[in-house]
Amino acid sequence: MGVGRTETMEGTSEEYSDSEEYDGKSSSYSDSDVDGVDEKEEEILREMEHIPFDVLLKTKETVGTLRHAKRGAGRPPGKAATGTRGGVGDAPRPSAKAKKGKHMPKEISSKRTYDPFRESAKETKRRKRDPRFDRMADDDSGRAGDRARKNYSFVFDEIIPEEEKELRQTLKKVKGEGSKQRIQGKLKKLQTQVDHHKSEKRRSETTRRATGTVKTKSGKRFFLKKSELKKQLLLDKFNELKKKGKLEDYLAKKRRRNASKEHKSIPFNRRQ
Repeated sequence: MGVGRTETMEGTSEEYSDSEEYDGKSSSYSDSDVDGVDEKEEEILREMEHIPFDVLLKTKETVGTLRHAKRGAGRPPGKAATGTRGGVGDAPRPSAKAKKGKHMPKEISSKRTYDPFRESAKETKRRKRDPRFDRMADDDSGRAGDRARKNYSFVFDEIIPEEEKELRQTLKKVKGEGSKQRIQGKLKKLQTQVDHHKSEKRRSETTRRATGTVKTKSGKRFFLKKSELKKQLLLDKFNELKKKGKLEDYLAKKRRRNASKEHKSIPFNRRQ
């Protein structure tokens, strides 16, 4: 603590300390006042012990809301509130107006900035369909699809086999591994197209044969069940494989595939 010095009229000096000055100022407060404040706080705490916690929390929220409302009451309208970080706070965003009608567009304020790269409503991609081969463009009888397949059957009977022949000849001459894989991929794609065409042709023939048989008996319109159609298609496939002599190989391959599926379903500790 510092020490001060004063000079009197006679020239003598007197010393005094800061502690004496502080003690003189603080002497105006009495110990009785401090004890009274402590007793009031203890009394309030004792009363609050019996109040449930949810009531205290609700009271705190209400008091905070009232204080916030009082702060904004003296603020002139139209002026933005001052932010806590020293800057001017953002003005309230204008809310979107209600639509005038069901089919009217939604009005949004132009004062609000928008991200040009934001995700807009995704539109469904339009699929280009060829009505000559599309089932959805077919009529109820299925004649349009059958007619299109019959008119363009030369693509699968003449053009695609010729392409396969050329690709196989090219495959024998090519030496690069990448070129070989590319040609093999094209061959596989052509073979898939041919198989799909054959299956569709078989399906249409089976459906027409089954419905024609029922129509001759009853004379009414008839739609074949999917389960019955599946059985008939499988039977036709077996008959075709039997004619080519490939039925036994197909059944053996099918058995091996089913056995592997059953083996995978068995728990690991029970496998042999």
